[in-house]
Amino acid sequence: SCGSGIFLVESFKRLVKRYENAHSIDNLSDFDTLVKLLKENIFGIEIHPQAIKVAAFSLYLALVDKLDPKNLWQNKNYRLPYLVNDPKEKNEQKKGRNLFCRDTISDLSSIDELQNFRLVVGNPPFGDKNLLDTIRNYCNKENFAKEKVLPFLHKATFFAPHGEIALIFNTKVLTNTRGTYK
Repeated sequence: SCGSGIFLVESFKRLVKRYENAHSIDNLSDFDTLVKLLKENIFGIEIHPQAIKVAAFSLYLALVDKLDPKNLWQNKNYRLPYLVNDPKEKNEQKKGRNLFCRDTISDLSSIDELQNFRLVVGNPPFGDKNLLDTIRNYCNKENFAKEKVLPFLHKATFFAPHGEIALIFNTKVLTNTRGTYK
């Protein structure tokens, strides 16, 4: 649940900075390299169509912020990549492979791009009120307490089975010793 993409944008900026450091570059301004870094490394899932569009727009702003404005306007070959993958989009050319407009808790195993990540970061929703049916069903299936965050924690292990997971959530999840929290 990447929401409006704040974590994604900051992750992209850090990735660009690491690339600059690794290649002794003061300011990476090569459009193709920036697009490649973005498309090969930044992925998100969000159920709300408006939020996923804001995430894409925010990533576009982070990318073009690295470019010289004069160069950007004059080069007609610069085309921002399609990032959003919306199942309602019929034109396959316009289906991005980075930001998936889906319910994170629903079955995403058929999407190859959403497997074997080295790092999953985020701030999943938490609380036990107004649960979506997919969250309630997932909690029932896994015998979890009815908490929004638990399916997200569990799903993260499938997205990064050998990677690292860094999620922000309340301590109740870690300190509760009831059976459905274990």
